[in-house]
Amino acid sequence: PEVIREVKSHKDESILDQISLDLSQSLFERKFGSIVPWKEEVNRLLETLQKRTNHNVLMLGPTGVGKRTMVMRLAEQIAAGRVPSRLRNKKILEIGLQSVLPLIQDSEEFEKILFLAVKEALDRKDVILYFNQLDNFIGTAEGGFLDASYLLDAATRQRDLQVIASMSDWAYRKVVNENSWIRYNMASVTIQEPSRNMAKKILRVVRAKLEKFHGLEITAEAVDRAIDLSNYYLKTRVLPGKALEILDEACAEVVIRNMRSRTAGGPVVDGKAVERTLSSRLGIPIEKLHHRAGSSLLLLEDRLGQRVKGQDRAIQQVADVIRVAKQNLSAKPQRPDGVFFFVGPNGVGKNELARSLALELFGSEEHLIRLDMTQFTEDDAAMKLIGGRGPGETKGILPRILANRPNAVFVIEGIEKANSKIGPILLQILNDGQVVDGEGRMLSFASTTMVVVANSDNLLGEEEKTVGFTEAAEANRIENQRKAIESGTRNFFGTEFLMSFDELVFFDPLTPDSICEITELQVAHIEERLYERGIILTVPHEVIQFVADEGGSKSGGASHLARLVESHILQPISRYLLKHPNARKVRVALKKKHVVVSGVRDKKKPAPSSRKK
Repeated sequence: PEVIREVKSHKDESILDQISLDLSQSLFERKFGSIVPWKEEVNRLLETLQKRTNHNVLMLGPTGVGKRTMVMRLAEQIAAGRVPSRLRNKKILEIGLQSVLPLIQDSEEFEKILFLAVKEALDRKDVILYFNQLDNFIGTAEGGFLDASYLLDAATRQRDLQVIASMSDWAYRKVVNENSWIRYNMASVTIQEPSRNMAKKILRVVRAKLEKFHGLEITAEAVDRAIDLSNYYLKTRVLPGKALEILDEACAEVVIRNMRSRTAGGPVVDGKAVERTLSSRLGIPIEKLHHRAGSSLLLLEDRLGQRVKGQDRAIQQVADVIRVAKQNLSAKPQRPDGVFFFVGPNGVGKNELARSLALELFGSEEHLIRLDMTQFTEDDAAMKLIGGRGPGETKGILPRILANRPNAVFVIEGIEKANSKIGPILLQILNDGQVVDGEGRMLSFASTTMVVVANSDNLLGEEEKTVGFTEAAEANRIENQRKAIESGTRNFFGTEFLMSFDELVFFDPLTPDSICEITELQVAHIEERLYERGIILTVPHEVIQFVADEGGSKSGGASHLARLVESHILQPISRYLLKHPNARKVRVALKKKHVVVSGVRDKKKPAPSSRKK
């Protein structure tokens, strides 16, 4: 092809010079390489390259762990002469897919370009080829049509050519079965995530490069904050890559902010800039970020209790587990930050507590993810949940959700109705905090809180069924009902499943006082919305009590309250405001068991509602 003839016609520039990067040329990279922590892995790399045959190395590790940095470390040692004589005067030339793509038009040209590069390396005898992201060269990139696996198989069999390659563990699992030569021709070296202190040393060296590129100053506090916050929230990623990404993004944000505000003096990236970047990226308010949320965690019971009424014992159980998990004191940090089983009658606050938890931990209900297991009753349930390969390949619901919301409260409903194939998957998530999806990727739930919700009425016989509301005179029945629920739950799900949870949280039937508090809370929300429009709403206690008595159904707990508050209070108010658009003070009253709305003449400036929010 013309492109091949054009490449070969460049007599002053070899094909390797056109498509590769000499890693031994950059003094900065060599300085960076000098602090690489993997001494044993580097020695393993040297030992393999020194061998007479089978002297090729495959480096495995997650994206961002430092595989390329380790090759830079080797390039530094070669340049300094601290290698065996067979490796001295060698050059490590990195070939990446992006450097090859501009020279090709189809897959045939792709193989020929790489053939010329391998042939030149064999002729020169002073080259070690490094294929960064080897999986890109064997059919996983560009729609799969760029596949040079046969050529690379032959290249790694050559006695006079040494090859280094790198890829992620996931990519290796995906391609190795169809490319067994990778296993046989290359010695694998696994790169582990560096410690926090080592990652800090690496980032403080990279800081100079970022400062020069962005034209700003990066404080030591910013480096520490990038490591700590990325470590806490980006648990599926590894250091130093994830912290470096956050730091780079913070630099870009500060440059744009400084340009728009025209602030005097040079821009500075500090800890607050890193916080803004992570907050924007995750959709979590700054005040909810881990290091700032200490006081909120101390008062978690009170804050949850403002939204969830009549379930003090359940709230206490949840708060205690969350505090341990959020301080990284858990014995299994890879597990979710709290694994709960909420069991109780309908309408007692199970879903409301999960919603309130999402608001307290992440600042928004957008971080509340619901999975209805009634959607997973067929034989394809496992594929729908985690994805699969083959005809009709699907991504899976969980991989899509985690890609968008890695920090969330998951609520799993109707688990007793799920297909039996779902059980082992859920057990693995609850016990280990991770599961392999249909594509072979490891899904991590370490940054989530898992809540399984079950209606106790579905677990008990007719004679055992409890209710969501109890009369004051029957309050002594609550403990007996709790015992019936607990016994029914253990009989239905079994010990192994229940042992997967940090806490089994049993919700009590609601008392009349609790029903009244819930009604008052819903009325307070109406008052808030009206006050934002400059309207003061007054609702006396007798109206609230009337609605609470109507809504406290024995069969539904407080589940019907919202509808009754709307029909008894909100709808009459809306009709009154349509008739009196200039009304600024509105009062609701109870007359003959009917709610009536009237206006109050008052020229004073409206004041905020005094009702407890």
